[in-house]
Amino acid sequence: MYETMDSVTKKLNKWKWSYFISLLMSGVLFLGYAGYTLLYTPERQQLLLNQMGGVYVNEDLTKTNASEGQVKQFAYESIAFSFKYNYRSLRSNEDYEKILSGEMEVDLPDHRDLIKPLFESGEHEKFLKSLNDAPWMDRFYPQHRQIDVRFSVPPLQENVNGWVQSDDGRLNMIYSGHFFIIVDAKGLKSHSYKINYKVTLERKPFLPIGQEKVYYYKPMVPMNTFEWRIKTLEWDHEKRR
Repeated sequence: MYETMDSVTKKLNKWKWSYFISLLMSGVLFLGYAGYTLLYTPERQQLLLNQMGGVYVNEDLTKTNASEGQVKQFAYESIAFSFKYNYRSLRSNEDYEKILSGEMEVDLPDHRDLIKPLFESGEHEKFLKSLNDAPWMDRFYPQHRQIDVRFSVPPLQENVNGWVQSDDGRLNMIYSGHFFIIVDAKGLKSHSYKINYKVTLERKPFLPIGQEKVYYYKPMVPMNTFEWRIKTLEWDHEKRR
């Protein structure tokens, strides 16, 4: 059975129109997408980043994921690290000011900056002042002194119930005890001091990142990724020998 010329022509026209419509629709879709991408403005979101570089979220500072043993270990390591330094790692106040102003270049961060993440900011400044007033700092730089730390007993809880709630609602933990520091100087007699201390640790948030000019490569300073920090550190000293 043969098709007539009219039926063949109709089918051919039908395919032509289908092809033309499909091309037209493709063009319309392309122009529509191009116009959408040019005219669309995405909604802007301002996000706070915490000190770990993640998105900051509100935290429940009345709770902690750390055990009491982990918090005690943090207290021990933080105190030991803060009191262990030498004439090179803790530069004089004059030299430190020159470093901050750019007048002096150094390869490694100062002890002040190494211990800063362990403390609440105000307590960090208070601790540095008390350290600067310590008797072993007399002639510390001319004699090239270095300080070592020896613990004979672990930190002891002040509160029999363990965790305590501070006035601002944060979870706190209080430890006390003593340790010894050994003051050495090349060619000179060593001295030792007994340090009696009381430290209050507080549950801290991962605060938003602040813009801070630093003279050292940041990863050189260990970040305090633990949930706790030193809120207060009270101490006195007794010379042993």
